[in-house]
Amino acid sequence: MTASAGNAQAGVSWTAPASNGGSVITGYTATSSPGGRTAAVSGTTTTATVTGLTNGTAYTFTVTAANAAGTGPASAASSSVTPAAVPAAPDGGDGLRRQRAGHGELDGAGLERRPASSPPTR
Repeated sequence: MTASAGNAQAGVSWTAPASNGGSVITGYTATSSPGGRTAAVSGTTTTATVTGLTNGTAYTFTVTAANAAGTGPASAASSSVTPAAVPAAPDGGDGLRRQRAGHGELDGAGLERRPASSPPTR
């Protein structure tokens, strides 16, 4: 099983068990520790996204499989992952994102800002 961190979430993937105990697997549940947050998926899916995690907190995950006979034991825990926020794009302090273009920079309206001696262009 593997886990990968996202922004306040983690993706968990696993391999279906070699034996289903004689009954088709109808679903899987991935569970976080700490917190016990869960994500349930169908028995044909081997990936899940557990949401509602706290950025900066390390989590491990286990998976259980369910079929007509009930829910099986939890898997071994995944390696630890730590969700983190995605950094915001840089801006000029006024909330407008800018990209460098030529000798000026683009403002939020798409106009290129140039030195005072040059008029703005689109």
